[in-house]
Amino acid sequence: MFASLVRPPQLRAHDEDSRHATWLELFFDLVLVAAIAQVGHTLVLAETLADGLAYLGLAWVVFWVWCGHTIYATRFDTDDPIFRLLTFLNMFALIVMAVEVHNVAHGHGLTFGAAFLGSRLILLLLLGRAYFHVKDARKILKVYLLGFGIGALIWASSLFLHGSDVYKVWVLALAIEATVPWIIWRMQQHTKHVSSEHIPERFGLFTIIVLGENIFAVVKGLEPLEWTLVAAQAAVLSFIIAASIWWIYFQHIERMIGHIKLGSGQPYIYSHFPLLAGIVAVGIGTLRLIAETSQPVVSISALTIVVGGYALWWFGGVLLHFISCPSEATSKTAFARNITIAAALTALGYFGQSQSALVVVFALCGISLLYAIWDAVGRSRSKP
Repeated sequence: MFASLVRPPQLRAHDEDSRHATWLELFFDLVLVAAIAQVGHTLVLAETLADGLAYLGLAWVVFWVWCGHTIYATRFDTDDPIFRLLTFLNMFALIVMAVEVHNVAHGHGLTFGAAFLGSRLILLLLLGRAYFHVKDARKILKVYLLGFGIGALIWASSLFLHGSDVYKVWVLALAIEATVPWIIWRMQQHTKHVSSEHIPERFGLFTIIVLGENIFAVVKGLEPLEWTLVAAQAAVLSFIIAASIWWIYFQHIERMIGHIKLGSGQPYIYSHFPLLAGIVAVGIGTLRLIAETSQPVVSISALTIVVGGYALWWFGGVLLHFISCPSEATSKTAFARNITIAAALTALGYFGQSQSALVVVFALCGISLLYAIWDAVGRSRSKP
């Protein structure tokens, strides 16, 4: 009876634009919330450059796990019991990683490393199953299996190391894995194409989760605070910043979805990392600014997190715009807008060091609204 339920993987057509996120994909995304929350929490007490780099590294690992599963499901998912079971196991590995984020940030990465290795082995099993059943995709699957297999072996070696050597090995393993999709991209095969509707939808859902998690983190972080008029003003301005980020991103997605050819999707996918990592940093940064409204001058760490986070999000958005709408992104209007935003962020980072938290969040809110309005006007005058 079980055998009758099993449906081997099959290569989905890249123009299968009617497909939407499955219930299992949405369940997987919800589990992702726990990992995002834990990674973002590392910025709450961050004070040094090393803390910021640790955040980016952990964010990349979580992003990479989600991307691997999502791209596989986009190409080969048949939603049979085997795929569901392996997806549940991958979700459990992600939960363990979320629990261990705090320990990794303090130099204890054994359990986190083992959980990530388990997630990679699950992905390799899925890819191996697709290789066995889908002959048309074997050429690209061979590259994935070889590259990700080497990365998993290198990562596995870190389980026998101690101290900083562990993290050096992790960086090497992830660097090797990160190059594999680009090899597929350069192969330019018809089998590598992904849906120009499903992938933007999946990343849009990921972005919604990140924005929602940021708001939840701010709410939880503000619970113990004593509310003042200044803190309330900063909170309102912070929400306007989040709303403007949503407005800009999804206005672009709505215009481009189904209208562009993503190919294997690597440029589109990779551009989302700075965008998403920046959104999380903006959320934690505004939380710290609200908490510092009682102080005469904002702390350098809080200013760096919120301005740096917004710069990361802006940079990812510029990349995404260029990848999906190159003619529009290289127009004089877009160039002027991006130069203005970059200059404004630079000025805020420099002059904000002597300002209060309320002034900083007010200035960032102004930059966000300027960006949103300018972007909306520019896009209204062009076609996708």
